[in-house]
Amino acid sequence: AMFIIGSGDNDYISRLKAEAQASNIAHKIEWIGFQSDVIPWIKGTDCGIIPTIAQESFGLSVAEYMMAGKTVITTNNGAQKEFIKDKETGILIPPDDAEALAKSIAYVYNNSYGKEIGKQALTYYRNNQDKTYHRNITSSQKFKEQPNLGRDYSILEAKRET
Repeated sequence: AMFIIGSGDNDYISRLKAEAQASNIAHKIEWIGFQSDVIPWIKGTDCGIIPTIAQESFGLSVAEYMMAGKTVITTNNGAQKEFIKDKETGILIPPDDAEALAKSIAYVYNNSYGKEIGKQALTYYRNNQDKTYHRNITSSQKFKEQPNLGRDYSILEAKRET
């Protein structure tokens, strides 16, 4: 089974659900919606799939999967390629490439090494990324505390999530 966490444009979500129904896989997907605490969900997964098409300066979701020791499949179009070593600490795919995504998912689930990548990601994270993660979280919190910037930041956050 697959669960999808997050929120966004209702028309887009409706199209995704219709596509799942038309492909006869809707019964295998649970649409969770927005969650303020995703860590329990991440811990319950085998693999994280984060095929973002937008360039990210720091892939927080990717780091959260790495911290949980989970294999993550993500795109190579932002900072993710700075800390994901393909097929070592995660799997990198081109953005907007459904075939590469499907092959990567199959690789993780059909190859015992695919599951070991998450363990390597955790080790890599502990050795290299802990300071980066906390620096980004601290910067984000300080930015939100700025009285003149807080409202604009909320707008950016809302756009980012859609």
